[in-house]
Amino acid sequence: MYENLMAENRVSLLEQEQHGVVGMEGALKSVDAEVIGLKSKIASVKEKIIMLRTKLQADVITPAIAQKEKMILDAKIIAAEIRGEEEALIDQLKETIRILKTQGEQGAVTYLIDNFKELIVLFAETLTLFDVVKVSVITGMEGSHQPISAIHPHAADTMKNDLLDSLFKTT
Repeated sequence: MYENLMAENRVSLLEQEQHGVVGMEGALKSVDAEVIGLKSKIASVKEKIIMLRTKLQADVITPAIAQKEKMILDAKIIAAEIRGEEEALIDQLKETIRILKTQGEQGAVTYLIDNFKELIVLFAETLTLFDVVKVSVITGMEGSHQPISAIHPHAADTMKNDLLDSLFKTT
C-alpha cells in the first residue's frame, strides 16, 4: 500500500508538473500573442501618423507655401510696376527740367502753355477749400489785350474764364 500510495503521488506530481508546464507554455504563448498584437497596433498607429503627416503636408502646408510664394511674387510684380512708372515719371521730369533750363524764358512759356490744363486743375483743387462762385482772370498774358467790344472780353481771357468755370463745376 505504501508503494501504491507513493506511485500515485508520483503520478499526481508528474501530472501537476505537466499541467504547470502546459499552463506556463500557454501563458507564454498568450503573452507572445499579446506582444505581437501590441507591436502590430504600434505599427498601425505609426503608419496612420505617417499618413496623416503626408495628408497634412499635401492639404495644408504645401498649398499654404504655394500661396505665400504667389503673394510674394505678386507683391514683387506690383512693386516693380510702381517702381517702373515712378522711374519713368522721374526721367520725364528730369528731361523737362533739362529742356526748360536750356530754353530759358521761351521754354518756360511753352511749358506753361502745354501744361496749362494740368496746372490749372491743381490750382482749382486748392480753391475747393473755399466757396467760389465765379472766377475771372484779370490778366495772364503779357501785353495789352483789349476787349473786342464794350461787352465782350478778349478771346484769351474768355477761354481762361470758361476753362476755370468748367473745372470748378467738375470738382
